[in-house]
Amino acid sequence: MCSVLSVLSIFLTFALFARIEIVARNTETMDSKFTQQIQQIQEALDKAVILQDPQKGKKDIVFGR
Repeated sequence: MCSVLSVLSIFLTFALFARIEIVARNTETMDSKFTQQIQQIQEALDKAVILQDPQKGKKDIVFGR
């Protein structure tokens, strides 16, 4: 009985570790997609600002803005 519980506990430990790794990988993937979407929104907003006021799209050479 004791050996069955030991094997079961080892199996559950490995299962828990695998599940944690899967969740971490999915979280990284979602974070990457979220960051990419934010960048796309930022680029779209920058283009919209430039279309509305072309002077804002020009960079200030002295200050690097």
